[in-house]
Amino acid sequence: MSQEASLKEDDYLAILNLIETLYTCKTRSDLKAFFVSELLPMFNFDSALYGWTDSEIRKPQLIDVINFPSSLLPTLQDWITGEPVAKKGLAHNRAVVACDVDLDRQELANYNEEYVNRESISESEAAYIQNVHTGLVMLDLPDLSIGIGFQRCNSNKQPISHKEVRMLELLSPHLLQSTKTIVLSEEISSFKALIEDELGKSKTAMALLGVGSRIIYRNEKFEDLFPLQPGQTLPQGLVELVEKELSRHSPPFNTEDLQLELPFLTLPQGKFRLNVTFLKGRGVEEDRSLLLRLKPVVGTYAKSNCFLQEKKVTGREMEICILTVDGMANKEIADRLFISPHTVKTHLKQIFKKLNVHTRLELINKLSKSI
Repeated sequence: MSQEASLKEDDYLAILNLIETLYTCKTRSDLKAFFVSELLPMFNFDSALYGWTDSEIRKPQLIDVINFPSSLLPTLQDWITGEPVAKKGLAHNRAVVACDVDLDRQELANYNEEYVNRESISESEAAYIQNVHTGLVMLDLPDLSIGIGFQRCNSNKQPISHKEVRMLELLSPHLLQSTKTIVLSEEISSFKALIEDELGKSKTAMALLGVGSRIIYRNEKFEDLFPLQPGQTLPQGLVELVEKELSRHSPPFNTEDLQLELPFLTLPQGKFRLNVTFLKGRGVEEDRSLLLRLKPVVGTYAKSNCFLQEKKVTGREMEICILTVDGMANKEIADRLFISPHTVKTHLKQIFKKLNVHTRLELINKLSKSI
């Protein structure tokens, strides 16, 4: 498939406009309106659904469905558990995965046919499922807190393009973070219930922060790492890491490259990965509250990301590592990232040098050993 070697300036401006509009959304109804009026029309999708998937904070469930009847929600919630596009993303550690680009849409059609024959659902529900011809899934890696799916249905046979995938990859960190913020900000309207029912029982170190990085609440796991009381301020090193992470979701926004680097913190108890979510007060520090989570560095995505950062591998080089490990040739990687095959080759040379390897096989083996 031939295509231009880079996205056009208008494409980057379109992404920037989407991000700016997205960050004005404060409620679930705002977010749903954004999907209906902005996202679906721009990318010519017919429907969408998005859900919470992290049982550590709240029960996994669909948050909203768009252009599906609300009565279909229980069926869709079951349908997505085996949906092949999402499974492909989980298998390959990609934030955005699509039919027509990453897998044949026939895999989705086969799954839909198998699903409606296997499950006891009504004819109308089966019709909705079978009308989904192609789809794209966006995943909140590595935490898997939020999953977002887009579908083309009925007579819309248009294939999903590399360009659409790339634009949605650039949008994904902002869309996933905003969706997470809106879901948790509504959940946390009752701090007491969330603290007692979820955060207090969690095996992950968690803390709620208020103005000036002062602790509102911290669970026992967080206190094990930082013996701080409510009202005290985080250590300066952690404050700086939090602010650096928040800056990724504040203007000026980077709409040209993915920033795949995860924030890590080395403590006497080991190496931890930081996850920061706005709860309220985005852009207004005097009214800001945050949810912090510190997770041990486990799992292939986090371990390889940490290893590559230690080797000074850049975000773009990380993308190329991921796609190389997935078995893609230079031309395929170039198509995926909207860069030239020559640029891919240049990046690979730098990656080989940083990791002290000489071939693709050595690169794959090196990354395997790092995890």
